[in-house]
Amino acid sequence: MLAFSRSRVLLLGAIFSAVVPGNAQVAGNIDTCPGYQATNVVTTASTLTANLTLNGPACNVYGTDLTDLMLVVEYQTDTGLHVQIYDSAQQVYQVPSSVVTRPDSTTNSTATDAALQFAYVANPFSFSVQRASTNETIFDTSGADLVFESQYLRLRTSLPANPNLYGFGEDTDPFHLNTTNYTRTLWSRDAYEIPPGTNLYGNHPIYFDHRETSNETHGVFLLNSNGMDLKINDTAETGQYLEYNTLGGIVDLYFLAGPSPIQVAQQYSQVIGTPTMMPYWGFGFHQCRYGMQDVYEVVDVVFNYSAANIPLETMWTDIDYMDLRKVFTLDPVRFPLEKMQEMITHLHDHDQHYIMMQDPAIAYQDYPPFTNGVAADAFMKNSNGSVFKGVVWPGVTSFPDWFAPNTQDYWTDEFASFFNASGLDIDGLWIDMNEISNFCYYPCSDPEAFAIFNGDPPTPPEIRTYNPLSIPGLPVDLQPMCQVSALFLLNVSTIVGQNLFMTGNVTDLGDWDIANAAPLLSTDYTVARPLWDLEISLPPDTVVSYKYVFQGTDGTFTYENGNRTITVGACGSSSITQEDAWAGNSTTTAPSIIESANVYPATNLNVGSPTSPGTGLMQGLPGRNYTNPLYQINDAAGAISNLTLATNLVHANGLVVYDTHNLYGTMMSYASRTTMISRRPGLRPIIITRSTFAGAGSQIGHWLGDNTATWFDYRISIAESIAFAAIYQIPLVGADVCGYAEDTTETLCARWAMLGAFLPFYRNHESSGFIDHEFYRWPLVAEAARGAIKARYQLLDYLYTAFYHQTIDGTPTLNPMFFLYPEDTNTFDIALQYFYGPSLLISPVTNENVTDVTIYLPDDQFYDFFTYQPIRGTGSWTTLTNINFTTIPVYIKGGSVLPIRVDGANTTTALRTLDFNLIIAPGLNGSATGSLYLDDGVSLVQNATSVIQFIYNGGNSTLSMTGTFGYDVGSVQIADVILLGGGTPMTITANKPLTGGFTMTIAANVTGGIPPYMNTSMQITNASAAPQWYGYGALAQWNVLFRALWVYPLGILFVAAFYASLVASYLVVVVQPSNMDLSQCPSRVSSQQARLFDTHVYSKQFNCTAWNESAIWTDKELCSEGFQGNSDAYGLGVRIGIYLQWLSATIANQTLPDTRALLSQAYVIFSLAIAIAILVLTVQNQCVFAIEMVIMYIMFFRGYIAVFFQPNLAKKGDSPEWLGMQWTRAITMILYILVVGHGTWFWTYGYDKYFINMPCGTTNFVIVPISNYGFAVVRILLGVMTLWTTAEFLILAPLFVILFYQELKRSVVDSPIYQGLFPRGQHVLVIDQTEPIQSSIDKRIFRRLASWHRILRRRLGFLRLGLFRDLPVLEGSSS
Repeated sequence: MLAFSRSRVLLLGAIFSAVVPGNAQVAGNIDTCPGYQATNVVTTASTLTANLTLNGPACNVYGTDLTDLMLVVEYQTDTGLHVQIYDSAQQVYQVPSSVVTRPDSTTNSTATDAALQFAYVANPFSFSVQRASTNETIFDTSGADLVFESQYLRLRTSLPANPNLYGFGEDTDPFHLNTTNYTRTLWSRDAYEIPPGTNLYGNHPIYFDHRETSNETHGVFLLNSNGMDLKINDTAETGQYLEYNTLGGIVDLYFLAGPSPIQVAQQYSQVIGTPTMMPYWGFGFHQCRYGMQDVYEVVDVVFNYSAANIPLETMWTDIDYMDLRKVFTLDPVRFPLEKMQEMITHLHDHDQHYIMMQDPAIAYQDYPPFTNGVAADAFMKNSNGSVFKGVVWPGVTSFPDWFAPNTQDYWTDEFASFFNASGLDIDGLWIDMNEISNFCYYPCSDPEAFAIFNGDPPTPPEIRTYNPLSIPGLPVDLQPMCQVSALFLLNVSTIVGQNLFMTGNVTDLGDWDIANAAPLLSTDYTVARPLWDLEISLPPDTVVSYKYVFQGTDGTFTYENGNRTITVGACGSSSITQEDAWAGNSTTTAPSIIESANVYPATNLNVGSPTSPGTGLMQGLPGRNYTNPLYQINDAAGAISNLTLATNLVHANGLVVYDTHNLYGTMMSYASRTTMISRRPGLRPIIITRSTFAGAGSQIGHWLGDNTATWFDYRISIAESIAFAAIYQIPLVGADVCGYAEDTTETLCARWAMLGAFLPFYRNHESSGFIDHEFYRWPLVAEAARGAIKARYQLLDYLYTAFYHQTIDGTPTLNPMFFLYPEDTNTFDIALQYFYGPSLLISPVTNENVTDVTIYLPDDQFYDFFTYQPIRGTGSWTTLTNINFTTIPVYIKGGSVLPIRVDGANTTTALRTLDFNLIIAPGLNGSATGSLYLDDGVSLVQNATSVIQFIYNGGNSTLSMTGTFGYDVGSVQIADVILLGGGTPMTITANKPLTGGFTMTIAANVTGGIPPYMNTSMQITNASAAPQWYGYGALAQWNVLFRALWVYPLGILFVAAFYASLVASYLVVVVQPSNMDLSQCPSRVSSQQARLFDTHVYSKQFNCTAWNESAIWTDKELCSEGFQGNSDAYGLGVRIGIYLQWLSATIANQTLPDTRALLSQAYVIFSLAIAIAILVLTVQNQCVFAIEMVIMYIMFFRGYIAVFFQPNLAKKGDSPEWLGMQWTRAITMILYILVVGHGTWFWTYGYDKYFINMPCGTTNFVIVPISNYGFAVVRILLGVMTLWTTAEFLILAPLFVILFYQELKRSVVDSPIYQGLFPRGQHVLVIDQTEPIQSSIDKRIFRRLASWHRILRRRLGFLRLGLFRDLPVLEGSSS
């Protein structure tokens, strides 16, 4: 948090800073440095060590070359390789293990078993790291020699061209790192408005490298806290490379093998520590604003959220609450203790929470936090032992030394006295300015003068005047107090350069503290009437004592004699005007306002001699230039000591700020966490901090700092958040929603309210001086926020579970798209979409004032989160339109089970009493999994937890809940199960307690109960009420099996089901022809006509002179006594494939084995005829006939393929080869009966009957389910065959189009048909009549077709969006 004074600070830099030289002339060219030579190499099964000695004359470019180094390589785990290069004397600074924990150096792997292999070249020394499985090199330093100097370290690795790199934060640059002429600087900085291309608040020297050639990811972590430039470039001389340039420290590299991005994240968490678990309520919605006038305005915000019906979980207060910005104080008038306590109590009574800001800088004034710190020897000191002074919000400040032995106790004691149950019982802590920020430019030789000139502390806001704000619903004590306006006029003659101040016994007059006296203005000063004026608000019913203070041109101050008094009236009193004259000089004078309060000169300090660096304890080399090193990193603040602690300060333990600067914010956060646990033992603290280092997530969360209310910062907050959560292992992360600085807009705030709801940390915050943007201030934003918060709260346990998993093994809570689709190259650059948890794809609108967004959907199954409609991703970009300003596109990834609360709530406490629903979103294989973690939400150590897994098996349509069930959720249960996958989601009442596992069958129950047209046995009792499932009839019964098909490999199961269905149809139709009674059929083709047709075909085409009594499936069998009456479905349907083949042969006067070209001709003609017929019949409302034509079209295509691939199957005879033609006939018959299904009866051995009646027009068809289990299985098998045939057609059709074009465009058959239909020269799809297809197709074409075929088979999920869009799943029993 940084306010308007920052711009002023920058302008004052030239006045209050010494001249800092730029890069001095260096001694030589860094590329001429000699590098090192490896000797004394010792290897074991799991380690390698060597001595590295300088390989020539020292170059000493940016410091002194170190001559003797050590190389240590450890195979710490099977996937983790640790490489260290450090000085043999171990004087060079290394990051303390007290700040960043390391894995145990005990190796748990060997070089033989490890996924990564270390290799080296001895002279000149370089090393590389390869994958053992592929020999791919992931790190190679041979392109440039190692440079290891006293104040500079260079290490370069080569990279493949156009690498995919991520990490090296904190930044607001693209998530996918630039790879040409790019520098990323790591050096903590108070970065107002987070400008891109600059160093920001935190430092995370970890990068992920995703290799496109192998679709594998690895990570490289450099454990080094010194300032550094990370350079990525690609030149003709060097090739693509990444180069570390640090101001010191050692090479301490951790290589993480992955090979998936998520596995790299998990492995990194094992190096730096997994994140800490946060309290459940911390995931609720938070509100803050800098610039609150008083406690009543804070209360007013709380009330207005309630009035607008927008849930508010936690209210925050910025530094407004402090007395003139001093930490551990309250403004006694604007934020009096008793009112603050009453407000906090009110929040707690309503299950809400309260968080306050804490800065590290302690005012250098005579008040307990400072005096206690001096007594504890807890502050940073100058070399002479005096307390180091900087300037922050309260003016001149001191800074805690987190390495000092007493600082933790000092910090804990201050919290105990201020933030406690009898004081301010806060629920969490917010840490700001801990980079560490210092407003004063180095060397800041006169901090007192700078503080005055810069206006620190800033003038408090006006005390609330009379006409108090009334806040309905709140106690009278929490209504704002009235104030009385007063105007003071002082008559005194002055000259230019002289000033007047006023001090007194009230806060706005400084409480007699001259450092905080109120300045008078000379706005109306004239020679005739020399009046200085001060307009101020005073508390009612108060006797105010005051006096004036004169400042001379030399800067000295003189008090007037005596004290004045004025009595302020009650509320509603008229404003006061008081005119005074100077009362004469007092004997009290002071050289300056600030210095008079500086009561702790160095001689009064109880200090010891600071430890000198360079003691051989890895604390840093002596004799370095700490403030102006020869190599200067690209720090946006200028010299590394600018606007922060002087980098030559030495900590109590001997470390130097030059080395530890980047650790300061994390160390303060750690100390504060310890303190918060001490004041609330046993409870999880929530601490949100601004400055972080690697490993900080093991203790705290992070907000993204002082962003702006711009669409750029809205967009970049996505990249920042996924980087912190997925790469840096700080998952509780989020931006200031609607923007901190600058004025927001209604539409930006509405969009941001929705985006923020799908990030782990969700807080609306803004700076002073800009338009207020709490969600309730615009109706549009309020509507967006209500919807977004409801969705967030329903998903809160899903988020909480994902967060829990990250605390266990580092699995990210947020995922960039390539984490879940590492093989999809389109996802590598995407930074405006991300996965919230493992299952929700967030695709927000990201441009100003538009209602469309172009998003990418990978080749996978998705479902709209809000409508549950299925969406098949195709690995392509699509544009969404008409996205209003209260909607955000969110998609469920197929294969997920989401536990969601049945509704939203006003607080997370109320939310935890609501039941769960389970959303099952089957993946392409028909199955889905999910998890749920439950605990009490607040305890550091849980007495009992539940870790639950959900598994949906599409093969048998069962849902199982397993796991541990230790946490008592009371009456909370799984209420409903919502199964997605069709046009209408299926809701099944479950009512399953969360006390143990269960397995239940998921079945179609569209309304949550038995459909009104069926009885309890699922038999239709009211045909007119039954829904019309256009054209699919009995296929409704097969939806369960169809879903199950996705569990197994599609090809194997479809083929198996196909042959099984043939056997089943043979058993039902052929062996027992009496099972078919077609007497009820309307006239289509008479049996006599069918027999005449068969006789003609067999005698003329197949040279059959008599019926073949022994042939399988002969017409005599089918057309005997089993077919009664004057018609049969077989007569029209089953003959169409044979007939068209016969027609083709007749036209061309050819025999069947050579009719492939003729079939293709007939196919073209038949396609046109069918298309016209379907159009005509549909227009005439002849639905049944139109469907019949479609089926004939499909079946001819099936017969055509059979003959095309295996022409010998078309021969006559009794051999099994004849089965090829039987396929066509059998499939035609079965499809005709089961899909067209007009008036066909099945009889099954005296059991129940199955009836379909689907005429065209208004009459509904009826399903009467059979009760016989055996025949139901037969029907299911026949249905599977139907599905297979349809799928086969849809797969093979595009393949054959390609095949025809590739193979047949070379020739045109000289057929009268084609010559008549198409003029010669046109491209006609014709099959070569003579050359076998296998030898005529280029192998490359076959490979291409095979690839397309695999892709199409993977994409068969579209069938569920088509055939079964409106079909329910049968109700089943649960167990």
